[in-house]
Amino acid sequence: IYDKFERIRVSHPVGSFINIFLLGDTGAGKTTLCHVLRERSSLHIKAGRLVEGVKTHTAGIVPSKFHDESLGNVIVHDFAGQPEYYSSHTAVLESLLESSGAVFVVVINLTQDLSEQVRFWASIVNNESHKVSSECEVIVIGSHADEVKESLQHKLFQLKGHVSNELPGYSGTSIFPLDCRLRLSDNLHSFVESLSHLCTSVRNKQSPAISLYCNFLYSILDGKVSEDNVCTLEQLKSLCDESRQEDVPLPDDIVPLLKTLHSSGLIVYLENKEDASQSWVVVRKEILLAEVDGILFAPSYFVEHRNIASNTGIITTSALHQKFPHHSVDMLIMFLKAMKLCEEFDETSLKATNLKIPCNDANEKLFFFPALIA
Repeated sequence: IYDKFERIRVSHPVGSFINIFLLGDTGAGKTTLCHVLRERSSLHIKAGRLVEGVKTHTAGIVPSKFHDESLGNVIVHDFAGQPEYYSSHTAVLESLLESSGAVFVVVINLTQDLSEQVRFWASIVNNESHKVSSECEVIVIGSHADEVKESLQHKLFQLKGHVSNELPGYSGTSIFPLDCRLRLSDNLHSFVESLSHLCTSVRNKQSPAISLYCNFLYSILDGKVSEDNVCTLEQLKSLCDESRQEDVPLPDDIVPLLKTLHSSGLIVYLENKEDASQSWVVVRKEILLAEVDGILFAPSYFVEHRNIASNTGIITTSALHQKFPHHSVDMLIMFLKAMKLCEEFDETSLKATNLKIPCNDANEKLFFFPALIA
């Protein structure tokens, strides 16, 4: 049993993951930087090689979970830079920061207006980090540094001033000029060292005591549920019963373990208070975040865009099911609520308005998405 505990603890290190939030305008280089961070540990190439094949427009939020020798275990969230996503971003950030701190990486394009970029993204960082008790850290990238070589030092001096003014609570914020396309560079090495220090700082302030049973449960989710990505609590209990027959020491009540995994950010536990057995477990929230958030709030010029709601911001259950036929609509609604993207709307309150919502079924539920209001 001890050997099994050790193998699971090493292969599924639950308590060590840190959230990193990549924020910045569209075209700043966030997605490219994410690719660079993810590929660092497996590189055997010459310095100066450029990242290729990066998707131009990030849809919604795309998290990447990986291990890096310097950073440890991290989940890097690549936030789309288009204004159409901003409202949904703040809702998701609030949800993700409920139980743990994070590192904000703000990517500022040195070829664009610096004050406007810093002012906006600093307001997001200040607003969201002040809502939580957990510690957050901030680091700033001056991207497209290769395009402003002659004025680079002046640009960095200006950027430092704007950051000091707009992020007074983070007086020690480091700023690194980067060409985010380069897989290897001196500045990238310095940035990763600083980011590693911040990740360690946040990790040390996290709750230190996570039951080793969580590692066992996560190994079951990762091994037996990951392909489908979601399961009900009833289905998971059945899988746990099978694992106990294989001498995996799990307690009968796994709900506290699920709540711990949820707070660590590795899974999403969607509790059904009316029928606990029909609670849902989402193994990889990145799949739903990238797909659902990316489609629901995509700008009209994105291939992911769907004309899903009028300017009322109200969507019916049948409309959600039509757009996402491969997901349980009950699970989807619970997930969207958990991410603070919508609330159920009382149809009777429509009688006092002139809003016309197409609703043929008397049992049809309505959901209000604030981020869909232009």
